[in-house]
Amino acid sequence: MAIAAMIVAVPEQAVADGDPQSTAQRLQAEQAQLRQQLASAQTSDAQVQADVSRLDAITSQQSAAAAAANSQLADAEAQVAVANQQLATKTAELQRTTRHTAAERDVLRRQALAAYMEGSTSTSIDSLFASNAEQAVVTAEYRRIAMGNVSDTVDRLHQLHDVLAAQRSELQAAEHQAQAAAAAAATRAQAANRAALAAQQAAATQQAAHATLQARIAQFGAESADLSAQQSQVAAVIAQSAASNLPAGEGTTPSAGAHSTGLTWPLQGTVTSEYGPRWGGFHPGIDIADPTGTPIHAASAGQIIYAGWESGYGNFVLVDHGGGIITGYAHQSEIAVAQGQAVAQGQVIGFVGSTGDSTGPHLHFEVRVNGSTENPRDYVTGSP
Repeated sequence: MAIAAMIVAVPEQAVADGDPQSTAQRLQAEQAQLRQQLASAQTSDAQVQADVSRLDAITSQQSAAAAAANSQLADAEAQVAVANQQLATKTAELQRTTRHTAAERDVLRRQALAAYMEGSTSTSIDSLFASNAEQAVVTAEYRRIAMGNVSDTVDRLHQLHDVLAAQRSELQAAEHQAQAAAAAAATRAQAANRAALAAQQAAATQQAAHATLQARIAQFGAESADLSAQQSQVAAVIAQSAASNLPAGEGTTPSAGAHSTGLTWPLQGTVTSEYGPRWGGFHPGIDIADPTGTPIHAASAGQIIYAGWESGYGNFVLVDHGGGIITGYAHQSEIAVAQGQAVAQGQVIGFVGSTGDSTGPHLHFEVRVNGSTENPRDYVTGSP
């Protein structure tokens, strides 16, 4: 049965040690490749299961990439908060220093005014109290104190100007840091959004793949049950052929690439289901997918002991090659031989189809030894 294939390669590591954005992009590219293959390729049942497991790994890695991106986004947002707090602190400090400087300038203006007024009246004061030595000393001391206060205020203003310049520089640095942190947070937010989207896409593809797998299991189960139910009828056909003494094919010398039994593959195509247990059922042959109408060739010389409709097998042909070896060809769109006819190895006996219990155009190829099904790979070398 044809079934869409999934990926053929798995990322070698989980989330990369570096920026999760690059990891998400890498995994997203692999997702795109997977979706393309899912839509166009065909593979075996075992490969379907392996590919679903690989898809699970990709989905897990996408989720880890999204978690890492969110973690880095949280760190960036925390850095923004710290930078904004530092900016607020520096702004408040600058505002306080500015107010203090304004107050000191006001003090200086008052002191300068007082000194000016004192200087303009000093002559009259000296003339009034020239005979009073004590008053002259007091006046001189007052002038000294007044001028000293002005000098101190000027010094404090110089210091405050230096502090203001330093705080303005620190404020500018804090603003740049806050802007850089905000830009980094915006970049991380974009990366986190992309990683989240990639994780969602991976989850959606994973769900689709699991749905495909479950549908394939259900289809195989139905076909397996139907083919198993037909085994007794096929055995009856073989027994009837033996009882009617139809002459069996004498076989031919093994051709190039053939097993010692002389069998070769009836067509070249994609093996979509192997022989043996599968998903709780048992598949008695090998399914080889090919387009409808592809010629089917006899695996070896022999005689047609059945050519007709057989329930779940659809259009079905059995070829007796002698020595207890019989090959079966099911689901044909058209049968090209008749019961009792002798055929040569490689002769066209029918065409690929999807008749009976079939989910798509393919050949169900069986090898029976003494009536029991065997793995065709044990009797035919190479691959179809």
